[in-house]
Amino acid sequence: LIGYRESNQNQRFTWLTYEHVGEAAMDLAAGLRAAGITNRSPLVVVADLTPAYVVSLISGLLLGCVLVPLHGALSAE
Repeated sequence: LIGYRESNQNQRFTWLTYEHVGEAAMDLAAGLRAAGITNRSPLVVVADLTPAYVVSLISGLLLGCVLVPLHGALSAE
């Protein structure tokens, strides 16, 4: 079970199971594959530290991509 806060203002936790995360990662990997992302393709992931970020990284690993994770709060400079 994975718990996270949706925002700093919201003190409520949202809970996900590993099964939900795995299914989301497989679905995203299938979509990326259909879009032409293949083994050793670079995959830049820009997001905050959320379950969506984790799902994106797992999807890239499933495809064998070269991951370039960037934190969404970083400036472009």
